[in-house]
Amino acid sequence: MKLVLKIASGVLLAGIITFAVRAAYVSYTVHIATEALREAVTEQQERAAMMQAEREEQARLKKLQQQRAIDAARKKSQEYAKKQRAWNDYYVAPEGCEIYKSDGHMVECINHKMRAKGEFEKVYKAGGISST
Repeated sequence: MKLVLKIASGVLLAGIITFAVRAAYVSYTVHIATEALREAVTEQQERAAMMQAEREEQARLKKLQQQRAIDAARKKSQEYAKKQRAWNDYYVAPEGCEIYKSDGHMVECINHKMRAKGEFEKVYKAGGISST
């Protein structure tokens, strides 16, 4: 009887040890899987944050580019208006060119204006004329 109890207790002890080892192994495996999952989530969050930062930077650059284009267009428009005012102040049509009397008269008036415009362009580019 003692032998049967010794064998039974040995089998029971072996079962308990096997259970404990398996429990430790499962616990270790769960720990490793949890750490891997945590690292993957952290990496995904970092990538998402980087992508968001990149999108924000692209939006900022696009807005800056648009503002520069608006500023350039505004400056060009102001320069054109200034040049037009200077031209209007500079050019005086010869008398009689308000209403054309003939085709030849029209050509003469238009040629006068074109020559004056060419002269104006040269002087304006040289900085000799400014609008008031």
